[in-house]
Amino acid sequence: MEDKSFELLTKMYSEFSEFRKEASQKFEEVKSDTQRISYQLAKLENDHGHKLDVLFDGYKQLTEGQEEIKSQVAALYAIL
Repeated sequence: MEDKSFELLTKMYSEFSEFRKEASQKFEEVKSDTQRISYQLAKLENDHGHKLDVLFDGYKQLTEGQEEIKSQVAALYAIL
């Protein structure tokens, strides 16, 4: 009976060791993927941040141009 128990414990230990090894490998893969995604996210935020700044600058220029045209139109109406 002790031999069967010992064999069972040995088998369980072997399977648990293999499971632990596989889990560690998967954890390292997940960690690597997370770091890669984090890097890509930072790059994306940087690129889009620059694009948004340019977009808002263009919007500001258009608004200023419209204000100038409005004041010129108002001046023309004042003359008439």
